[in-house]
Amino acid sequence: MIDTPPSETQQEPESPPPKRHRWWKRIAIVAGVLIVAYLVVAYGVLPILWMGYTRHHPSLADIPNITHTADGIPGDPLNVSLIGTEIDLKRIMRAAQWYPADPLSLRSRLEIASAAVFEHPYDDAPVSNLYLWGRKEDLAFEQPVGNDPRQRHHVRFWRSDKRDPDGRPVWVGAAIFDERVGLSHTTG
Repeated sequence: MIDTPPSETQQEPESPPPKRHRWWKRIAIVAGVLIVAYLVVAYGVLPILWMGYTRHHPSLADIPNITHTADGIPGDPLNVSLIGTEIDLKRIMRAAQWYPADPLSLRSRLEIASAAVFEHPYDDAPVSNLYLWGRKEDLAFEQPVGNDPRQRHHVRFWRSDKRDPDGRPVWVGAAIFDERVGLSHTTG
């Protein structure tokens, strides 16, 4: 018999991958599935459920979407709602370092003009009046941004006629960030 070398096409059987390699592959697959599941739930399912909940929440039914100026010009959008007494609302806002806004008067208008020109803070500067349900805001708060009175957060609240199941009033508000103080082209 002639001894022939093994054919190049014949291969030795492959050994199974090491157990350690299979373990990491399983972890990677599980991690990938968990990440995809999280993304689907967090950015797909939950937003849809939340929109359905807020549309049908009994305390928020029949509430307008926007405020108006005294002349009927659309103002700030309504984008916040709180439930509680006036005392609770004031306490919460103060604890969060929001200051009650001064009422609009000649003195407060001169003071905000001075603060804007000379760039000194005015923590409780007034906000212009906006109207909801035919009346101006019941409460207004602001939170300054640094020492520049031209930039500030402010929120106006109107007490609605609605109450939660515990009998506490529902407050509807418009929270806005002002980038500058100036003369309004629509309202003067």
